[in-house]
Amino acid sequence: MTPFPPPPDRSRAERPTSKPLRKAESSAARLSQRVLEGGNVYCTDVDLLFRTAEGWIVVEYLKCDSARVTPATSHPARYWYNWRKFRKLWDLASALHGRLVLINYEEAGLNGGGRFRIMEADMHVQPDERTTIRTTDIEADCDFARFQAWFLDLNERSRLDLGSARQAVNPRPGIRDREGSVHHGARPSPPA
Repeated sequence: MTPFPPPPDRSRAERPTSKPLRKAESSAARLSQRVLEGGNVYCTDVDLLFRTAEGWIVVEYLKCDSARVTPATSHPARYWYNWRKFRKLWDLASALHGRLVLINYEEAGLNGGGRFRIMEADMHVQPDERTTIRTTDIEADCDFARFQAWFLDLNERSRLDLGSARQAVNPRPGIRDREGSVHHGARPSPPA
């Protein structure tokens, strides 16, 4: 696995703006629960999706709820019954020709403490009910300060020229004039 490259050096004028993350979108989960009326859901939510110059990065947070299982010792392979969730996340990252990053954390991490483990999935081995997701550690056991530095670096690298991103995702077709020439951008002026 290749390490994350350093962020590009950009002047403030080149940096696109974005809104700050104010609160978790738990209302969406509550709405889904209400609509399902206690029934099963057959989808997987995605915690974060970054677009960087190197490609898409799908990020999934995995909370460690037990004192016996720490972020450093927990791994998706321990939870074989969740293989479908990891398969869907892997499929998404694969379809995007991207990367899948799994982050183990503990409750104390929400308050600026706790430990973290950052793993990258092996995109060459497709997980299924017999083959659990394979990972490589980016950070095997780190504190909040190190996790924050890693996350801020990833967030900075996800800053794109929004116009270029839109064009790459939804290219605008050229406009043909009466002679059949293709013009990109503004409509050509009528002949004088």
